[in-house]
Amino acid sequence: MKAVPAELKKFGLSAHALKLIAVLAMLLDHIGAAFVPLDNWVGFALRIIGRLTAPIMCFFIAEGFHRTRNVRRYALRLAVFAVISHFAFYYAWMESFPIYLRYGLVVYPTSVMFPLLFGLLALIIWSQPHLSERVKALSISVLCFLSVFGDWGPIAVLWILFFGIFHGDFSRQARAFTTITLVYCGVTIATGFGFPEQRIMGLIQLAGLLTLPLLRAYNGQLGKGGRPAKWFFYWFYPVHLLLIGLLKDGFRLIF
Repeated sequence: MKAVPAELKKFGLSAHALKLIAVLAMLLDHIGAAFVPLDNWVGFALRIIGRLTAPIMCFFIAEGFHRTRNVRRYALRLAVFAVISHFAFYYAWMESFPIYLRYGLVVYPTSVMFPLLFGLLALIIWSQPHLSERVKALSISVLCFLSVFGDWGPIAVLWILFFGIFHGDFSRQARAFTTITLVYCGVTIATGFGFPEQRIMGLIQLAGLLTLPLLRAYNGQLGKGGRPAKWFFYWFYPVHLLLIGLLKDGFRLIF
């Protein structure tokens, strides 16, 4: 069943409101990851809350693809912030995984901004009518592989792709999102990708499904804030990681 057209919804959550929820959840998640052990119930709760962020971010990358006036400029903007965020990400988390085993590969990780960019590129490729299905599938597979080097990895690319493909049909978006999430969490819980703690994270990632009621409440409206809010959401990610890195260095000096 088709979702109610966004322009007809008078109530619900605007894009601005949902992005604020994502920002707050991300901040709590990263505070937990930096300063509260996962075996502490507070740390566990903070990581659960943090699972709301990535699906909301991916949803609005797909929304942006369909709403932007210039998709190339949109992709370039994401690419610039992906490069900026890489250094902030590494500064905040470099002692956690200087080399990280993921999906059977030893990789040097980077931020979620690169998988977000690759998800947008996947949608751009999918939308090209002159490309064959084989070329599209191969190109998107390459993007999924490259996203292994970023936080959230291929799951973010696939979320964005199917949010975009089923744009305007929330029922199909929700089914695709749920399927991708369950497969990803199932594989993570079963294998741990070489790290026992990853099995716990696989269970925690299931909390991403809690995002669905929030996305269902999206009213299709931008909300308050305008251009200042737009740039706030871009800059918040690298700036808050930089601050976390500074706080961690401060605690090391004190203690």
